[in-house]
Amino acid sequence: MKKIYKRIIVTIIIICLSNWCVLQNYTLNYANEDNIKQLEDEMEDIVEYFYPNITLKVEKVTPIYNLDKICEYAIDISADNVNYGYFIVNNSYEITRFIIKQNSVGFIESNFDTLLNKKILKSDIFEYQYSDEDIMVGSYDDIFNICYDDLSMMDADHNLKCQKTLKRYYAFGENFITDKLGMDYGCAIVAMLNVAAQNQLFRVRNSSTGLYDISNIKNEYKRIWDIAKPIEGFIAADKMGSIMSAYVKKYYNNFTLTYKNYSNPPIGFFTNAIDANYSAILGVVGDVSGAKSGHAFSVIGYLNYQHRYKNHNKTFLKVATGWGYDNEIGYIDYNNLNVRSTYGVKYIFK
Repeated sequence: MKKIYKRIIVTIIIICLSNWCVLQNYTLNYANEDNIKQLEDEMEDIVEYFYPNITLKVEKVTPIYNLDKICEYAIDISADNVNYGYFIVNNSYEITRFIIKQNSVGFIESNFDTLLNKKILKSDIFEYQYSDEDIMVGSYDDIFNICYDDLSMMDADHNLKCQKTLKRYYAFGENFITDKLGMDYGCAIVAMLNVAAQNQLFRVRNSSTGLYDISNIKNEYKRIWDIAKPIEGFIAADKMGSIMSAYVKKYYNNFTLTYKNYSNPPIGFFTNAIDANYSAILGVVGDVSGAKSGHAFSVIGYLNYQHRYKNHNKTFLKVATGWGYDNEIGYIDYNNLNVRSTYGVKYIFK
C-alpha cells in the first residue's frame, strides 16, 4: 500500500512542476518519474535526518525565473502545521541548497518579509527580487493545491554518513550588520568577522549578561572593513586571505595566522579544513541575467550521504549564509552550484 501511495505522490509532484512549463509556455527539462522520486527521496531523507519521525508535507512550490525562463523551484516544507524551511531545486530537479530548521519561514517570507503573488526573479546567485507582474495563472495556491499532500516517510533510501561541524562557530548576517550595528553590509567582511569570532580573537558576548557585546563586534567589523576597503561592499575573493592576515597582524599579533588560497578548489579543500577544525570561506562568482555577481560564505561544516542501492552520493557544505540576523545556517551542493568560478580560503590560527 505504501508503494502505491508513494507512486501517487510522485505523479502529483511531476504534474505540479511540469504544469509551469505548459501553463507559462516556457521550456524546461521534463521531469520523469525517476527524477521526481529521487528528489522526493532526498527531501524526505534530509528532513528525517534532522527531525526523525515527522510526516513531511510540500507546503508550496514557487517557480523562479531568470529572464523569461524558469531556472529554479523553491519548495517549502512543513509538518503538523509547522514550517521547516525550504529546498532550492534546479531545472534538472536536483537539490542545490536548503535551509531546514523547525519554525523557519518559507522561501518567499525568507527573502521578502511578506507574502507575495508576484513573479519571482533571480537577481543574484543567491538573491531574488519580484517583478510587478502578477503570476499569470492564478495564485501559487491555485496552481499547486494538488501538491498539498503528505509525503510518505518510508525507510530512508540514503545512508547519511556523517555531519561534521566546527567546534565553535558564529553566523552573523546582513540584518545584524545593518540593523544592530548600523554599518554597511559586505558579505566577505561578514564572513571574515565570523572567522575572527570563531577563533576567539575578540570578545563576542558580554561576560556578565551573556548577550552580544554590540560595541565590541561593531569595532571589529569596522577594523576589517577599513583594511579591506571594499567598493560598494565588494572585495575580490583572492584578497580574503591577505586582508585577514593584515587584520591579525595589526590588532592581534599574539596570534599567528597562516592561510591557503585556492581558485576553483575541489570540495575536499573545505571538508578537510572542517575535519581539522579550521575556518574557511567560500567565494562564488556567477552570471545572473548577464551581470557578474558574487557572494562569500563562512563554511562551518558539511553533510554527506550515499544512496543505499544506487551509485549516487552527495556532499553539502554547511554554511553561514551571511543573510538574516544571526545563526541562519544553510547547506549548499558545492559540486552543483552552476557558477562561473569559486574561491576557497582556509585559515590556520596558532
